[in-house]
Amino acid sequence: MLFAISCNIKRYHNSPGDFLYSDYIQFFEEKGINILPVSNASKSIEFCFNRSKIEGLILSGGNDLGSEPVRDSQEELLLSLAIELKLPVLGICRGMQFINYYFGGGFPIDIATTDKNIEDHVVSSHEIKIVDSKWKDLIGKDRVNTNSFHRQGLNMDQISKELEVLAISESSGLVEALCHKEYPIVGIQWHPERKSPDNQVNDIILKSLKYQTCYWSAK
Repeated sequence: MLFAISCNIKRYHNSPGDFLYSDYIQFFEEKGINILPVSNASKSIEFCFNRSKIEGLILSGGNDLGSEPVRDSQEELLLSLAIELKLPVLGICRGMQFINYYFGGGFPIDIATTDKNIEDHVVSSHEIKIVDSKWKDLIGKDRVNTNSFHRQGLNMDQISKELEVLAISESSGLVEALCHKEYPIVGIQWHPERKSPDNQVNDIILKSLKYQTCYWSAK
């Protein structure tokens, strides 16, 4: 099984370069999903998808939305193609925020403007509440602990009308997971590829992605 994955942008001597943490590759390979990084400079995305027989898309974390317009544009093309091909999509951290923005939702806010306990969201772990019954049945419980590496987030009133909220952080009111009402697209705010306080939850979610069950099933 092969999934495409978007790349972060980092600059070297003022020149942009594609960057992807090796954690992504190691994590997804362990789950039986090989990943193919797609350069932000590539102009042959559709050819790449068809030739490589891409079966899904992962929108990775990294740059804040708007900080690297080239990446924003490339991910817009990637997500549009995935929708056209009816491929399952997983958005991670920034990837979840991008999914919401793509479908007309609000731009991510700086958590420091709404949450004085920003440290709870950066290089830490916290409890989230599963608010969707179907996801609650999938995971097997309504409260889980996740890692947290973000300084931007989404409030409930910022979520696109095309999306459903799956999980929230009760302490801050920020959205922690969402899905599209029609397409097989899910976004999570945490990083499953990094050290996690509950690896079992990540395993369940990735198994669902791999076998296209729950909200990744064909509509």
